[in-house]
Amino acid sequence: MKYAGFWVRFLAMMMDSMIFSPFAILIYLKLGFDAAIFNVGSQGVSLVIFLASFILPWLYFALFESGTWQATPGKRIMGIYVTNLNADRISFGRASARYFGKIISSITFLVGYVMAGFTENKQSLHDKLADTLVLFGKPGRYNSPDVIDQREPSFNKQIENSNSSNWVFAGFDASGNLVRVTFKDNDSKLASQGLIVGRSSDTSDLYISDASVSRQHARFYKVGDKLFLEDLNSTNGTKLNGKNLSKGSKGEIKESGELIIGGVELSIGKY
Repeated sequence: MKYAGFWVRFLAMMMDSMIFSPFAILIYLKLGFDAAIFNVGSQGVSLVIFLASFILPWLYFALFESGTWQATPGKRIMGIYVTNLNADRISFGRASARYFGKIISSITFLVGYVMAGFTENKQSLHDKLADTLVLFGKPGRYNSPDVIDQREPSFNKQIENSNSSNWVFAGFDASGNLVRVTFKDNDSKLASQGLIVGRSSDTSDLYISDASVSRQHARFYKVGDKLFLEDLNSTNGTKLNGKNLSKGSKGEIKESGELIIGGVELSIGKY
């Protein structure tokens, strides 16, 4: 996953302002004109404009970000979209929470927005409040029902069809969110430096977004035809088939069993 940082999101917001503002002005004028026609008085006109100012931006962001685009027109132009922490499409309720979370991002002297420039997953404050991410690319790349069969060995994305077997590690984190990690058995990195699994998308080959997982938690590697896992001095430890791996120690991965990385429990499979 490639996270969208502050500046690309800022440009998307500017584009949304240019797209939304003319329509909003026309709607405000129409509502004000209708209110005047029906003689609701100046206070009534003000109330109508106030309600429209509150409701229209909310619906604009929430409907677009929870829709099939998973992005407002401005975000779509910039090639970014909104997901939950599992890279799945968000609900209207979560999109609404994200929108209203922007109020808190604003009253912190915009620090909540600037956070997208330096947090690990490029999350703004309102992203953290709503448990959302903003990613580069197009929706559907990560949230397909067949995503286990479509992930690349080094970044959990797409695995091309080949004669090689695929390792699959699937389960749930402490919050009940689905976690799936997969890679090819013949990935060339396994026989050299190995594949790092961890919480940091920048320094890990296999990414797990969970606070219990260290930035670089463990390393998969091969010796001959055997696959091993080495704990990389993780904070919350690694357990393989009920046995704790001490810091820096290794264990052989069989074609079935259970692997616990931090607080994430995964079943092991190969196909």
